[in-house]
Amino acid sequence: MYIVTMASKTISITEEIYDRLNALKVKNESFSQLFQRMIDLYQKNFTECFGAWKISSEDYETIWEDITQRPGRKWMRTADLE
Repeated sequence: MYIVTMASKTISITEEIYDRLNALKVKNESFSQLFQRMIDLYQKNFTECFGAWKISSEDYETIWEDITQRPGRKWMRTADLE
């Protein structure tokens, strides 16, 4: 017979953060499970998704034009940096 013991730690968070985290939990999910899910998502390598869309050059230009016209950021194509 194996007995599994789990260490526990107490952390202090504001009530606002508690409420926000609680809203992110799915049914019957513990906070530990929520934190694990969030960490897994944070560490996911999003570069695996690059190139997933097959779009025409015309659609690419339309999307790029829309993105670059948004205020508050400066956008450059990778080719423009080289």
